[in-house]
Amino acid sequence: MNRLVSLVLVAVGLAACEDGPKQTYQPPPPGADTRWNDSSAPGTADPATQGFNGEVGGATKQDICPGPVKKQKWATAFTQPILPPRKAAGIDMAGSDSWTGLTVEQAEQTNCQSASLGDAFGDGNLTNAWGDNQEVVFEYRVSNRQLIYMGLSPGYTGAISFKSRDGKSSYVMQINSPITKNGTTYPISWNSADATQGPQIWASEFTDALFATFAPDLPIETNCISSGHCIVGFFGDQGYMFVPALGFAFRVTSVSAQPPTPYVPSYFDLYFEKVLPFSYANTLLKLDASGPQAVAAGLGPSKSTTCVLKMGMDYGELLQKCVQVSGNATADQAALNKLLGGLSHGDERFRFDVSGVDVNFTDKTLAPDNVIRDQDKPTPDDVGTTFNVDQSTLGVIANDYQDNDPAKVKDLHGTGLVYAEFVRLVQEALNANTLAHGGTPHSLGDAECLPTDATQQPAAGCTGFEGFLVPLAPARVSDPNLKKLAWDPTTPDGKAMTAGLRLGLKPGHQKIVLCDSWDGAQLIGCEAPGDTFVTAFNKLVAVYGRGKVGNLPPDMQDARFFFKQWATAFFKYLVVETADGKKNGQLLTTADVRSAPFEPNDVFFDSIGAGQFEIAEYVDRRFASATQDPTDISLTADVRNGIFDGYDFSRDILRGETAIYTAMRENQSDAPGVEGNALLTNIFGSPVLLNGWASYQCATAMTGNRNPDPQVVQACGGQTPPLDTDGKVLVDEKGRPILAAYPGAFSATGTVFRIGGVTPISLVKTYPDIQQAMVSVPLFTNPYDQTSAPIGAAPPQWLIPWMPKQTGVGFPVAVTGTRDRFVETYQLDFSGTTISANIDYDFAVPSDPTKGLTLEAVETTDFLGEVFLCQDPASGDLLRARMYSPVATILDWIRTHPTSTVACGLIVRFSPYNNYPDYITSLVNGVRLGITQGGGFGRVVDVTLFNPNL
Repeated sequence: MNRLVSLVLVAVGLAACEDGPKQTYQPPPPGADTRWNDSSAPGTADPATQGFNGEVGGATKQDICPGPVKKQKWATAFTQPILPPRKAAGIDMAGSDSWTGLTVEQAEQTNCQSASLGDAFGDGNLTNAWGDNQEVVFEYRVSNRQLIYMGLSPGYTGAISFKSRDGKSSYVMQINSPITKNGTTYPISWNSADATQGPQIWASEFTDALFATFAPDLPIETNCISSGHCIVGFFGDQGYMFVPALGFAFRVTSVSAQPPTPYVPSYFDLYFEKVLPFSYANTLLKLDASGPQAVAAGLGPSKSTTCVLKMGMDYGELLQKCVQVSGNATADQAALNKLLGGLSHGDERFRFDVSGVDVNFTDKTLAPDNVIRDQDKPTPDDVGTTFNVDQSTLGVIANDYQDNDPAKVKDLHGTGLVYAEFVRLVQEALNANTLAHGGTPHSLGDAECLPTDATQQPAAGCTGFEGFLVPLAPARVSDPNLKKLAWDPTTPDGKAMTAGLRLGLKPGHQKIVLCDSWDGAQLIGCEAPGDTFVTAFNKLVAVYGRGKVGNLPPDMQDARFFFKQWATAFFKYLVVETADGKKNGQLLTTADVRSAPFEPNDVFFDSIGAGQFEIAEYVDRRFASATQDPTDISLTADVRNGIFDGYDFSRDILRGETAIYTAMRENQSDAPGVEGNALLTNIFGSPVLLNGWASYQCATAMTGNRNPDPQVVQACGGQTPPLDTDGKVLVDEKGRPILAAYPGAFSATGTVFRIGGVTPISLVKTYPDIQQAMVSVPLFTNPYDQTSAPIGAAPPQWLIPWMPKQTGVGFPVAVTGTRDRFVETYQLDFSGTTISANIDYDFAVPSDPTKGLTLEAVETTDFLGEVFLCQDPASGDLLRARMYSPVATILDWIRTHPTSTVACGLIVRFSPYNNYPDYITSLVNGVRLGITQGGGFGRVVDVTLFNPNL
């Protein structure tokens, strides 16, 4: 929800003239009067009487207001008070007190026509603006055309006025004017170390006063930063404060400039937040059989109703126990209007957007040949399949309370267990790099890295994380070195040490604390709490990099390295978390998290933008069954600005990915998604693997101690699995040969989704009005061998998003380092919650569609497992990549394997200014990697596998 609005209105002037260089001269006809520029010629005098400065024209369907009317209405609108979360610019986003919502058409009837800015925020919604300088920007949802946001910039003179809960203090905020308290400038400080004017003081003061004024039912707020009810952060030097429950934020242009700039608002954000009875629910995050849940107790007039939000609940239960609980028909209808006002949908699922946890519902009565339409609404039997927690959550995260009970003491054990595993993973990765370069690694808490004498420097090989503060009772810490870093947040000393970490796992600005010294008994010399990723990266550069980013390994040259480690630790913790925080009656420990049954091939990382917005996603298949889909959990964060945006859980695989999972089953008794073999390379194949080894056994045979199996090697004519420099078989994080997960790539026929050649997949019928196609996907007893026995009398059919062949539909293939060839195709999108696979196809015989389809490419915005670009003919080494692989590592491999460039047809496409790589392609093996930039020279964020024989 934190977005920096930067919208530029570009005016394009079009000029026309009567004469021009490309017009053919035509002589005047005989007898024509040629005095065209002579004022005495007939018809040259303008008989009009309207003055040149008059504004003319009336209202039309496009221009609701003539110029003078629009001018007057905007002048009035831009002076109107700001009343979060509903009103500004003279309009009410709620529509009325019944909360029916306000459409863009209704808003324009009040404030006249607006200028379209397109999808300015990149979220699929549309944005418009009022004012010659875009003084008011508003966003509306496409599905119902209702407003969901307004942004107010200089030129807007309306103010927000609010009072303290006791009524003794009055506050006013206005763009380009200092904030006032009781009529006097209020000089706030953005420095958290400022004990008298810092954000921990004024942010809580403002938040409680805003609650008291605009949402008096909300509880008294004493420390909004700790509770997460406010967020104070920075976009570079800009500072902002955001109150999610009210959807209100203000910004200043600079926090470091001379006064009064740090306390002069430069922009207001107003999100249409809708607080419902369940918005106060306390959330427990976990990945067990029942999944996460949020509980709001004491609802209804008798305070006896308990709302339990969870995946698997039905929509009727949501309405009965969580939404319409007041006992008052009018109030219940308003609550329902709030809920439905945030309704949007995909092809199969309804989505809500309200304050607090959102449970979204899948239409379980949807016909197999239909999709959800704009006029559809959820029905009581629809099932909750997603569970979303974001910054607007008013309740607490129960994982940070003793026994996961919010009524008990806040012990931060959830945060502590994640932090302990996080710093262990970081130190392990750094120590491995140190060992690889002949250095001496250090354990956490190592005194050589934490000198008590300020004049001493940490020893060589120290990382800067030896003094990482872990907010966890030492009794829960198994490793004696890690135990040195642990502080119990329930003791007086521990509470003081961990004061800056009290937000815990709640979305927002989660913090870390790094300490520089050890006195033999405890950490000392601790720094101020800082946003997790930026603080960690700066420490890494200062200590391990000795002040230079270039001294770091490629994977560690940006803050995204820490996002990857934190997300991995978080997922591992969720895997072992339980309802009461215990395992076999004992409190969970760091050892439990370390040994969590975590599958590395089911996690991936993605980057959106220039290294700013990151996504980590994990698919947990342990509890998948015929009645329950795999659980997908994704974590989103703004790494650059230190914001954890939210957690999204899902148990709903969509039609396309269900088709893939069904076709990929090795055991036909397994439900779709139970098996973890739906890796991109395993599904769609790899020329590198198919041509590089005689068989799957030759590429994966290993005995104890990671030695190649000599009998298999002999049978394979001397071929071995990929080896490291010591002659040991390369293995993944679970100790398996790195190619063990890809039997489908070694098969002569491959799966039915093998890229290139004719597939038995066929189109049954297309539905152009909804851009869908019914697709038949044959099943075989061995999914990797199309010559094995087919399953069933007829292949199952699936309704899949579809695009006909037309301009812009298809995929690019590099021709040179500066030029692409675009291959025009049809498209079938098999993407869903856990799989991203947009398949480009054509008919094997274009004049006869019954001859079958040729799958020419698969485009994916994220993928599981690895893809393979090249096997170096000189060394046999593999060039492989997965989501988030540093591009610097790939380029280094190409540099050190010079024979591979020609052998594999490798092309590196650089940016127009030749300063960073955009794409890396192997023409011979049909792989195109997409790169997103950021610190560290960029990372892999998508891939296209294509038919190299095109």
